[in-house]
Amino acid sequence: MIDTKGLVDDLSTYGEIILVGYNSSTQFDYIVVMNNVGPQYTVQDLNAITASYLEIEFPVIAAESLVDGTYKLDRTKQ
Repeated sequence: MIDTKGLVDDLSTYGEIILVGYNSSTQFDYIVVMNNVGPQYTVQDLNAITASYLEIEFPVIAAESLVDGTYKLDRTKQ
């Protein structure tokens, strides 16, 4: 089971959390969306945090980007 509260707490210092959680009722995908991520942070910074929470249950990164302060991550089991 994912520690969503811990993930949100750790990410909250990097920007505004918009959405963190399962992307579907089947629970095969887990998504993270953030706004206002500071320019000093990189995808690698955010990935290090998200991977520590999600990598075991959702090992595959379907999509990940950080563009103009908006971070989007979609991890899947498949």
